[in-house]
Amino acid sequence: MHAKIHILAVAEQAIPVKAIYNNVGDYGEVLKDVENTCEVEWSDGTVSTGIKHCCCVYYIEDEDKKILVDTGVGDFERIRKIRDERGDRYYLKELESLDEKLAALNVTPGDIDIVINTHLHWDHIGGNTIFPNAKFIMPAADIPLALTAPKWAPHFFPGMRDCITKVADRTIAVDGDKKISNCVSVKWLGGHTPGSQAVLVKTKIGTVALAGDVVCKYENWNNNWIGPGGNIWNLGQLVKAYETLRMCSDVVVPGHDWRVFKVFPNGIIG
Repeated sequence: MHAKIHILAVAEQAIPVKAIYNNVGDYGEVLKDVENTCEVEWSDGTVSTGIKHCCCVYYIEDEDKKILVDTGVGDFERIRKIRDERGDRYYLKELESLDEKLAALNVTPGDIDIVINTHLHWDHIGGNTIFPNAKFIMPAADIPLALTAPKWAPHFFPGMRDCITKVADRTIAVDGDKKISNCVSVKWLGGHTPGSQAVLVKTKIGTVALAGDVVCKYENWNNNWIGPGGNIWNLGQLVKAYETLRMCSDVVVPGHDWRVFKVFPNGIIG
């Protein structure tokens, strides 16, 4: 048996070009090969060169199980308020909502059996609370940070705590690797966050790794150069994670890259 993955883009974000890679500096030769750069108007009104990328959710059909990987931004106004209060400089554009994306597949939030969070950053858990019947698979090591959100921990926001607490009675905290369904399993990688996990899916084209933000963009994967710069929890774990992904999967899907729709033009993997 094989599963099928639907890629659902629910938001657009952006980062400065040099932030794609860790420790690249302003004038690294590798930056000359970055595709799809553009002028970005940031939240503070300034304009500079950056690269826009998608925030994706993945819907998986595996026999009788309806599985969702990550839940996107959720309430955009809440996120903008949180980020503005923090003084962040960012770009965030709302696309079609997650429930609208699912409706196009004849799926409602109530139909989802399992939600897997690759990690617990704000743009991967924001829609958790709209799934009333789902069991949640969360990385155990991220939960304390998501609940306390210390200021020094990037992208764990205090205003997002309810995305964890409101589904706590339906949550399985995973510490390591776990089989989720016939064709779906999670594999701990760490690196990006303490508990970052890839979702491995058996499809007709082989084992697909939904890498979350362990692999942010195709540039990172193709150049074997980790990133994004300034958003790494454990450098050694992240380096090892790339090797682990090469050994356990046939196809790796980065967490934030519009080119995924060029690689899979109909938005379907498998």
